[in-house]
Amino acid sequence: MPVWPAERVHLAGPKGSVGWVLSAATDPDGRWHDERVTYDRPPDDDEPDVSGMTAAVVLRPYDDELVYANGHVLSTPDVFGVAGGPAIGLYPNPHCRSCDRLMFHVTTVKHTIREHGHGWRSLCLCEDCRITTCTATNWN
Repeated sequence: MPVWPAERVHLAGPKGSVGWVLSAATDPDGRWHDERVTYDRPPDDDEPDVSGMTAAVVLRPYDDELVYANGHVLSTPDVFGVAGGPAIGLYPNPHCRSCDRLMFHVTTVKHTIREHGHGWRSLCLCEDCRITTCTATNWN
């Protein structure tokens, strides 16, 4: 994990099932500011309100209890994503909005962790600029 000013980092998202990028600068205490959202297309009017929805995850070791198929572990019951390594899917990792460097991939999870939208939710960091970027991409 890159050096980070806070002990936690958050994967968050705006209203919109898929096709958005949320980036924010991070204070030394981990709070976001200067948030920017871009959409591939505007959210649908019938999208559910996701404010206040949260989910917690438990990190598991890569061991023989995971089901490996097609180069990933998502066939394992109660596994919703991966931490570190390459992001899941065909979409490229984002570049930092400040320095344009390829960002460090922290995690990618399936939408079902919050039962909203569809596809993947990813979190990436730029440790130099202290920028976080969350993305929502469709299934491949």
